[in-house]
Amino acid sequence: MSESNKPRKDGRLMAILGQLSNQGFALFSLLILLRLLSKEDYGMWALYLTVLSMAEMARAGFVQNGLVSFVQSHPAEDRRIIGASYALNMGLGILLWVGLMLLARPLGRIWSAPSFPELTMWYGLFMLTLGGLRFLEYVQIARQDFKGVLIGNSLYGGIQCLVLAIWWVIGYQPELRELIWLQAGAAATGFAAVWLSRRKLFVWALPTWDWLKKLANYGRFVLGTNLGSMLLQRVDVMLIGYFMGPVAVAPYNVALRMTSYLEVPLRGLATAVFPRISQAWAREGAAPVARLHEKTVADMLALTLPGCLILWVAAPWAVQIMAGPGYEEAVGLLRILLVFALAKPWGRMFGTTMDAIGKPNINFRYVLVGLVINTVLSALMIPALGLEGAAYAMVLGMALLVALNHWQLRRFMPVRAWQVLADLGIAYRYLYARLKQRLAL
Repeated sequence: MSESNKPRKDGRLMAILGQLSNQGFALFSLLILLRLLSKEDYGMWALYLTVLSMAEMARAGFVQNGLVSFVQSHPAEDRRIIGASYALNMGLGILLWVGLMLLARPLGRIWSAPSFPELTMWYGLFMLTLGGLRFLEYVQIARQDFKGVLIGNSLYGGIQCLVLAIWWVIGYQPELRELIWLQAGAAATGFAAVWLSRRKLFVWALPTWDWLKKLANYGRFVLGTNLGSMLLQRVDVMLIGYFMGPVAVAPYNVALRMTSYLEVPLRGLATAVFPRISQAWAREGAAPVARLHEKTVADMLALTLPGCLILWVAAPWAVQIMAGPGYEEAVGLLRILLVFALAKPWGRMFGTTMDAIGKPNINFRYVLVGLVINTVLSALMIPALGLEGAAYAMVLGMALLVALNHWQLRRFMPVRAWQVLADLGIAYRYLYARLKQRLAL
């Protein structure tokens, strides 16, 4: 194994810090945006970001996991794998841009969002810049070197926060397309900084047809899984836009975004553990992978549970700080969606484990099952209960999906739900012991 492919001891920490940086700046940007934009403009921006996120997650799924998995299993071919992955990354980005432009006008009419087609037109600029930055991130994950991820995310988020803060101070209200220009400029700056600082990691060779086919065959299931997963998490927003319009999307999206920040350590841990699961499955078999899966779910819960409890108690103040007056409806929605957040560790690790052991097709099928469940529940409950119906549909749908996921995992490895709870206690005892030791010093 080359030096650049050796695992880093600080990989988990740097991966989590990279996600914390990304989401921390996103939080500050959201705080400013909610004060810069009208409720209607913010609702429209939230609908645009919903579609944008699905496109970017589809592209990440098509490229990232295959790149990481094949670099781990074929280190001698890593340069050609990277070259083929980049070709697929940009090719799919162009196809997604064309597809979004074709769908823009129908979606704009469905959501009563007249500016949606213009926003979609600028996705091409965003795709080139952020797509390049994210591809460098995928390569770093494959190399198990996460320092550049922190650099890129810090610049991408920090520049946006700085410009938005300046606009807020001087009283400038940006048009929505200017927000896209800002995103693209920040992503381009992050790309340049990561490339210059970690350039030795990004060696590549011209792709071969054989690697293009292997990566595409692997990635097509993960693409479908990621797209289905995003639909699963955003179908409620889309149906709220359909049944109730962009203004109703605004308070619901505030509650949803607040719970999404609880997932920051989950994404970091899942990113760091993916290559370890892949290696363990190939070299040691099912039992060690099951233990790694259980411990990681427990670690995710240990990090998520305190935040859920704090937000439950402080929901009125948290919403007031986040969004200001006019978003009081988000308080009750937030408390319902916190139950959904507690189920996320199981759902995220099911997908990570299935992809890492080479079963992305199974993960894809279960995401489709979850999408059908959540769509049906949302379509029934939103007209009957309004925004609370959407939140209850998310919670019920995730609970059913987690139960199905656990049943499926047990067909491949001896995972135990009770062991996750035991490991959760171990994690808290370890943290308490470390805290007690530091206080003693």
